[in-house]
Amino acid sequence: MNVLGILVFLGAFRRIFCDVESVFERNLLINTPSAEEILLNHDKFYLGGGNRTQVGVLGFIEDDEALKGIDFAKKFNYLSPMWLNIQRTGYGEYKISGIEKINKEWIKKLIQVNPQIRIIPRISFKSWDMRDFLILASSEQEWISLSEELLHLCEHYHFHGLVVDVFNDWYKRVPNNLLIGVIQEISARLRMNLFVSIISIPRKYTNIHHLNKDLFEQIANYASIITLATFNRKATFRIARFIKKLDPEGIFRTKLFFGVEFNGYETTLKKDKPTQFKEINKNDFIDYLKDYNNYLVYDQYAAESYFDITSSMKKKRIFYPTLYSLNKRVELANELNVGIFIWRVGDGLDYFYELL
Repeated sequence: MNVLGILVFLGAFRRIFCDVESVFERNLLINTPSAEEILLNHDKFYLGGGNRTQVGVLGFIEDDEALKGIDFAKKFNYLSPMWLNIQRTGYGEYKISGIEKINKEWIKKLIQVNPQIRIIPRISFKSWDMRDFLILASSEQEWISLSEELLHLCEHYHFHGLVVDVFNDWYKRVPNNLLIGVIQEISARLRMNLFVSIISIPRKYTNIHHLNKDLFEQIANYASIITLATFNRKATFRIARFIKKLDPEGIFRTKLFFGVEFNGYETTLKKDKPTQFKEINKNDFIDYLKDYNNYLVYDQYAAESYFDITSSMKKKRIFYPTLYSLNKRVELANELNVGIFIWRVGDGLDYFYELL
């Protein structure tokens, strides 16, 4: 067994048989950690001490098993399983697919671990044709029928609300007034029935050219929460500037949750310049670290860390969050009085959850 293998083994042994100190007590929040430090510590975590994100934390989750031992549920205010899609099937008729994925026992366990957690599944509007959406947008009876279907879903499965993922598929395809009208109607009917309405704004539209102050306010006046996909590799000062332009007076800040990714990216370097980016998860990252026996490099502008390796005669650059970079984003959220959301809970290293 090589040196790194021994370190990984010792880390697993200590996690099982020894008390675990927090990442702060272990002084792990540095911007240039070594591969050795990460391999030795990433799977040891301490979930005591309450939440550090003042407004709240929302997690999107694809796999029911992603919350390791369910314990990580303690760190979330809202969890959004990505199970559901809705389609219009006829006049005043709507069908929800993905119902078979709903795991009632899993939800029950989450609530036992964290009685305050809110289960708010994402529901998407994929595979609609233009005609169906225009009919929905222009008919009060269609709004009522759609809302009744969504309310029945929440009531039957004891959900606390829904993440309405309509912006992703329909922004720029229909006039803004029609899209905003649908968002406002759905949000109003959910909230009148005491359910949470979360409107998600995807990465490609999270900039002032697409989402301006006026459009944002039209959504914020109706929605419970708005998620902004300001993911990693976007400099923290740019995130702050964007949020301040949307809400300069801070009226809606507690409704705003900006995005933080727990996964990373790899890219092939050509003449030391990154080419196409490919997502990597924690298992990929750990595998790369085992071949890299040095310190990560800190990108001051993006507030992210990376390292370069040579694999199969190709030079690759590996970007991945660190405790330091994630903590910077938690601090920014608290400074702006906004929340954060984690995309694809389970992709990150175990000790990341301590920071939430």
